[in-house]
Amino acid sequence: TSPAFENYLHVDTLEKLKTMLSDIEKAQDLATDLQNYSYRSYEGFTCLLQISTRTTDYIANCL
Repeated sequence: TSPAFENYLHVDTLEKLKTMLSDIEKAQDLATDLQNYSYRSYEGFTCLLQISTRTTDYIANCL
């Protein structure tokens, strides 16, 4: 079988961010996940944002 992550977009430019925002505004269903880094920080910080629609997975580096 083929990998489950065939249709994804690594959001690393302003243009890709605009594409992602346009697509998720139209989506009826969304799934989200955040990755947090807290190894040397009490509060930690978000370093990776993952948003999925039924057709596309978006991965954005928040740093």
